[in-house]
Amino acid sequence: MPNEIIPRLRLSGLFSKVEMMSKASAISSSKDVLGGTPVFEGTRVPVKTLFDYLESGDTTESFLNQFPSVTKEQVLKVLEESKKRLLSSVA
Repeated sequence: MPNEIIPRLRLSGLFSKVEMMSKASAISSSKDVLGGTPVFEGTRVPVKTLFDYLESGDTTESFLNQFPSVTKEQVLKVLEESKKRLLSSVA
């Protein structure tokens, strides 16, 4: 039965919406939210806060426990994008 779900999602168009959501940015910035500070999409949690936690030796799990409005997927996307930008600037 689980194998039947994916073809139905593709047919209904939901699969492409899920794919698009996974490619969307995990960061947003608007002058109306914390004066334009980059935040996790759909929250008021500054992205800098994640890096502050990591710099102080805390884990991503600790961060997620303190900020339940941020998803693990968002944290992973931010870290991956940061890694890509850092590595491309060195090359």
